[in-house]
Amino acid sequence: NGDTAVLTLPAGAATDAAGNTNNASTSTDNKITYDTTPATITITAPTKTKNTSITDTTLTITDAVGITAANVSATGGTLTCTQVNPTKVTCTVVVTASGSLVITAIDNAGNTAIATEPGYVI
Repeated sequence: NGDTAVLTLPAGAATDAAGNTNNASTSTDNKITYDTTPATITITAPTKTKNTSITDTTLTITDAVGITAANVSATGGTLTCTQVNPTKVTCTVVVTASGSLVITAIDNAGNTAIATEPGYVI
């Protein structure tokens, strides 16, 4: 989602064990983003059958709050990923085995997205 909450604490809202109260919050670093939406994974697979490794499968992973190339993985292929910007990663995939390619992406909030592209024959 990317919803943002701004937190403030008025003076006297908190008291410690000695009875001292707080000053009003003045921080400019008082925003949190609540994100429960996983990244979007788009797989482009023009070639599904070949006698050797398939090298033209590509991925685009986007997330409104943020995604990192290091948090993208594959089962059924080898990835080479590029961080395009804080919310977008692109990858090329070398598919080396018949079956399904499974891509997993974990966004910066910890939400997991999984996409499967079946039908590879090598």
